[in-house]
Amino acid sequence: MSYGNVKFRCPHCGKISEGPARYIGTEDKCPFCGRRFRLMATGDAPASTPNCLMCYFGMFGQYFGFRGRARRREFWWAFLFNAIASCIAAFLEGFFFSDYDSHKYNGLLIGIYSAASFLPLLALQVRRLHDTNKSGWWVFLSLMPVLNIAYLVWLMTDGDKGVNRFGRDPKGRK
Repeated sequence: MSYGNVKFRCPHCGKISEGPARYIGTEDKCPFCGRRFRLMATGDAPASTPNCLMCYFGMFGQYFGFRGRARRREFWWAFLFNAIASCIAAFLEGFFFSDYDSHKYNGLLIGIYSAASFLPLLALQVRRLHDTNKSGWWVFLSLMPVLNIAYLVWLMTDGDKGVNRFGRDPKGRK
């Protein structure tokens, strides 16, 4: 199963090409110089456009990853799937535990999911702020009722082009 395209760097000519992720580890010809090489994903090439599930599972893959930058697309897809997963957990909790008295049962299933997804979502918010060249400490702005509108605007704005103090542009722009 392919999760989208990956950037490949030719070891002979140094040019970057793109291909399906399922070809990693196989041998192919460079489209530029024609020489054969083993396809290995490169980390120095700009990231390919992530699909929605890659963003959600990538959020959990970088559980404590507070450094670097995150694209708008990565943040909002992960945020959407996190909201959907929370709704599913709440539905399952209500479906399976509806016979219990609500004063005795405190929502164990939704509590477990919320605790498991809190740090990855926080780290993703910090990386999203880094993309707009803001410190991660600005995430506390979301706790203030009136100022959280400014925080949402920062999450919706396009990131800085090129390199900023938090790293390279995840879109690969210069």
